[in-house]
Amino acid sequence: MASETWKRWVTGPSEHVSPTNLHRADLAVVVIGFRAQTGLVAAVASLLRQDCPAEVVVVNSGGGGAGALLSEFSGRIRVIDIERPLRVGAARNIGIDATQAPYVGFLAGDCIARPGWVSARLQRHAKGSRAVASAIALPGLRNAPALAAHLLLFGLRSPQIHPAYALRYGASYKRDVFAEFGYFNTAARIAEDSSFAQRLGRHVFAAWAPEVQTEHANPQTGWSLTQDLYARGRRAARGTPTDKASPTPLAQFKTVSANARQRRRAANKIASDFIGLDQSALAAVKPFLSIGSWAYSVGAARGARQLERTYRLASTEEHDGPLQNISLLESAVSMDGENIALRLLCADAYRNVDDAKSEAHLNMAMELSCFHDVHAERQLAWLRERNLVAQADAFDRRLRYCLPAFARQIGAEPIP
Repeated sequence: MASETWKRWVTGPSEHVSPTNLHRADLAVVVIGFRAQTGLVAAVASLLRQDCPAEVVVVNSGGGGAGALLSEFSGRIRVIDIERPLRVGAARNIGIDATQAPYVGFLAGDCIARPGWVSARLQRHAKGSRAVASAIALPGLRNAPALAAHLLLFGLRSPQIHPAYALRYGASYKRDVFAEFGYFNTAARIAEDSSFAQRLGRHVFAAWAPEVQTEHANPQTGWSLTQDLYARGRRAARGTPTDKASPTPLAQFKTVSANARQRRRAANKIASDFIGLDQSALAAVKPFLSIGSWAYSVGAARGARQLERTYRLASTEEHDGPLQNISLLESAVSMDGENIALRLLCADAYRNVDDAKSEAHLNMAMELSCFHDVHAERQLAWLRERNLVAQADAFDRRLRYCLPAFARQIGAEPIP
């Protein structure tokens, strides 16, 4: 019987379709969908074509009817369709709990697993690696914008990269890693895999497996490249420390220019020194490297400016009192929704004024806090200072499976 543990990550309506005959597999693959994008069909098909069977579960959020979209695979895969939009970390966690195989990997719904993706991972795991990182396949050389996007975003995950320089993402894990170290951040918009790897630290170091290759859907035109890189730059700036002082326009331009130049040079070096592109390919891609690096840097600068405004609004609120400037706090949260301190300020400001809003901000603060020791400790202290016993107990129970090492540290027994 399939485990129902995955439901602890879900609020609201969901549909669950299980395979009629679940065959034993050594690798479970969680395919992450959003609003049932059409790419899910190709992603799932690429896994079912592998030379080694995998236990496949599609976790789709935001609606769209993934079950109907994937009906041709009925009986061969598990589909969990959740109406509410989820962050990637939550989708990962649902898939982990909904599967049984001893190793767990992940595939984005707009990506394709190349042949050998499953068997090559398992070979690495069989040699003792608790985590196995994979490569992003180089796109064809005919589309310069797609190649530029790859070099700027995934250059150090190319199969040709030396292990000493490879960025170790796209990892699969031995299942007991999650029991020992907890799960992925469910509230983070980006970098949930980076924060998880940081928590693992030296305890679980991912093996670099360039033979395990994923095809990524890259922008195909100069305009789509500009839009994609700009949006990524803005998202990456969120949560990044920034100076509170507002730089002059000239200083801002110099910073953007320097950042763009650095990114462009790094991508050029990867293209020529590691990948070994010929001169014609380099000439074709260079203009798009300039466009993409500028777009990313401008987006990052815009995101940083929003963060600076967030700090300024929060500072104003602290001086004038929470009830007088609660609208400023909400404006700050709208720009930096993953700021735990701001969420707790809002929770305090709304107490005895609007209990529902206070609870919503507090719940988000707790969700953001339960995947990091320092944040968890501060959150518990905050709850106890205000004598919020029920919320502290609920947070403590969640820590037992989200952050089991910390739970053990404070004397609580971890929950599987």
